[in-house]
Amino acid sequence: MISREAKSIKGFMNTLLLSDIFDVFLVSDAVIKKDYQMTLDGNSVPYGKIRPLLFAHIKGEQVPKLFRLTLYKPAETDLLNKLGFDQNMTRISAFVLRLDYDGERARVVTGVSYSAFSMEKDLEKAWDKQALNFMEENGIELKD
Repeated sequence: MISREAKSIKGFMNTLLLSDIFDVFLVSDAVIKKDYQMTLDGNSVPYGKIRPLLFAHIKGEQVPKLFRLTLYKPAETDLLNKLGFDQNMTRISAFVLRLDYDGERARVVTGVSYSAFSMEKDLEKAWDKQALNFMEENGIELKD
């Protein structure tokens, strides 16, 4: 698991809410806090289906006090193969990206959801690298 801060909050939020690059992920949950708090249980809905709703609640004069979005990709054979691993040798159920804005900083946190405890971290490290490459390839600049 790694945590990196976005270099540009505006660029990060614009990419997250106005482009389709994260539409390949499923939504676990989302929270927006302004004068009210809206919590969504994504229930494995593709991000592209709720992105317009999130944008509608975030846009405007009042900047959110908090925005948290948890996205994931199931640990499917294609992704595991891309990362160089075999489906049979892993206990991973999903690869996770948590995207946070706390009123001052925007942050990306990677993670792995395990179906059973594992001391093995090679796949987690491979996902961290893949996630950072994904951000870089899509113009999201992160601090070290």
